[in-house]
Amino acid sequence: MTIDAIAGLPEAIDAHDADHLAEVVAAIVDGILRASVGDAAMTANDALRHLRKQRLFAEMLVVGDAAARAGAMTPAVSCRYAQALIEHGHTEAALRVLDAIPDDDIASVGERDR
Repeated sequence: MTIDAIAGLPEAIDAHDADHLAEVVAAIVDGILRASVGDAAMTANDALRHLRKQRLFAEMLVVGDAAARAGAMTPAVSCRYAQALIEHGHTEAALRVLDAIPDDDIASVGERDR
């Protein structure tokens, strides 16, 4: 079961209302931090995917930080979080996130993203 707040994310993105988007992202972060690791990872991945489509990298950083604190860093979450870090000029931090992904898992992330 994913966090309920994720359902409101596409609408919040489409509304182009920064305050509403911030509220939804905050609710998602709260849910990630309270959820089981599996639910947190699934929610973080879904949120990062939606945010990435609209290039909302600042919001991706917030979600990625929550996933890291929750221990929910799957290869897909790590790759998306690393992209947000790079977009904000945090290349060294992104490299550390990517270095933590086992080599066998990196190739499969791109295949699942299609």
